[in-house]
Formats: sequence, structure tokens, C-alpha cells
Amino acid sequence: GSVSPAMKKRIIPIVIVLFAVSLQAAAGDLDTDFSSDGKVRTSIGTFDTARDIAIQPDGRLVVVGQSDGNVAVGRYAVTGALDTSFSGDGMVTTDIGGNDDHATSVVLQPDGRIVVAGGSGASIDHDFLVLRYNSNGTLDTTFGEGGIAAINFGDAAQDVALDGAGRIVVVGSEAGDVALARLTANGDLDTTFGGDGLLTGDFGTPGDRANALHAPLVAARRLL
Repeated sequence: GSVSPAMKKRIIPIVIVLFAVSLQAAAGDLDTDFSSDGKVRTSIGTFDTARDIAIQPDGRLVVVGQSDGNVAVGRYAVTGALDTSFSGDGMVTTDIGGNDDHATSVVLQPDGRIVVAGGSGASIDHDFLVLRYNSNGTLDTTFGEGGIAAINFGDAAQDVALDGAGRIVVVGSEAGDVALARLTANGDLDTTFGGDGLLTGDFGTPGDRANALHAPLVAARRLL
């Protein structure tokens, strides 16, 4: 089930490197227009990590991961500076209630909202987790329960994508099988998908897991 979040603004340790491809710099060189040396590091806590990144149409960077056992999301300007229009300081963490809440993947909606997937729970027992944030860094309360859809299924979502109807597809594993879930745009399980919004696939080997979705195929609604 879902747990009401406690929101805390933090900075998580992230190293972002942008590679320049231009006439002035060889392909693969660090882009000195980004944080003067092509790198930026932002850190706090004892265990912090970045897991995925998405680039907005305006060039700003959305980074997701974990900070001290909480879901962490940050946004950087094209210069590499933290974007203070996002949660006041460029960073937000969300405590779902477990001791190992984390984000593994992010996708951007056309309207600017940010969909984050990952896991919630103890270090050895997770559930699928999907959150949606407004472009200003607040949780979107029109989604799930207070911006959060915690699904008693799977062992942490590994990837997330949007289909052509705006539905949210997440993949991972469940009891050693490949696991998929599809949510409606408002964060409910989509009962037109597998009867309850959930599917598993047993490929005959222990430890089956889906790690990624092919976003163009999902967008084309090839995943029915």
C-alpha cells in the first residue's frame, strides 16, 4: 500500500559529465561550458547515489537516485548549476517509509511533469514504486496517493516509460520472474492490462528480470 511521504530538501552526491561535440572541441572532450570543467558534484549523507538522468527540451537535466534511504530527485540548469526553480534549491528527497526507498529511472511527460520509478521497502524486500512530481519539484497530488503509487508487487521497478495514451509502464522482477505493471495517467493500476494491471513472465531460469524498456515501442503502444 501507499505511505504518506515526508518531504525533505537535500543535495545528493552526483557527478554529471557532459561531452562536447562541436567545432571548438573534439568529440568526447569535457564541455567546459558545463560547470567550467564539464563536471559537477553535489553531496550529502553517508550513502547517496544517482541512477538515471533525463534531459528536458530546454536542456535542463533531471537526475534521480537515492539519498540516505530516500528517493532523491535533482534538477540542473544547462550551466551545471542547481536549478533553484525546482524545490527552491534544485533538490528534493521523498521518504516513502522504508529504509531503502530509491529511484532507478525517470521519464519526462510532455507537460513537464516528472515520472520517477524505483522501489520502496526494506533492503531485501521491495515493492514497485512510482512517483510523479510537478515541474517545480512538488509531488503531483493528482497522481496516486499524494503523488505516490506504491504497488505491492515486484522487487523494485528497474525502468519506466510512457505509452502513446499517457499510461505509465514499469518493469522489473517478481519472485524470480519478469514483472510488468501498467498504471493509468492518474496512478491507478490499469485493469485493461492483464486484468489487474500486473503481469509476470517465467522464462524457466531463476532470477529472471527485466531491466529496461524500449521507449519508442512503448510510446507506439506495441506493449498492449
